[in-house]
Amino acid sequence: MSFSGHTSSDDEDFKKVTEANFQKIRSKSTKIGYLDGVSDGHEQSFQTAFDQGYADGLRAGFELEKYRAFFDNLSTLNNQNEELNKEKLLYLNIGTDSSQYRFSEQNKEPLSTISNHQNCYVNTCLGQCEQTLPLSTNLLASQNVE
Repeated sequence: MSFSGHTSSDDEDFKKVTEANFQKIRSKSTKIGYLDGVSDGHEQSFQTAFDQGYADGLRAGFELEKYRAFFDNLSTLNNQNEELNKEKLLYLNIGTDSSQYRFSEQNKEPLSTISNHQNCYVNTCLGQCEQTLPLSTNLLASQNVE
């Protein structure tokens, strides 16, 4: 047995060890890459859902709650305007459906479907307000100032 030279058996063993190490590194790199991709995908999905939910919630909150705030403040002003007082009573009868905001129970629905439901609900409520509360709607309408 000679220690100065290698044998083809040593070369084959070295190749096998090298190949096994390469496969382990490759497998770990693939797993890490896959997990990074999944994580990035989740983050992007969550961000998209948050952005859409935020926009929908802001619209619903602003557009529908401005009537409530208007009529709440109207009460504190000792308002003598008979038409606005009538509209306040009508507003109290319109009401809003709080179950509309429980979309977490519909988590199997696609985000676009939930968003469409939300926008239809807001549009319906705003349509009811426009028809039932024309004076208030006119007072609350955004004015474009140039």
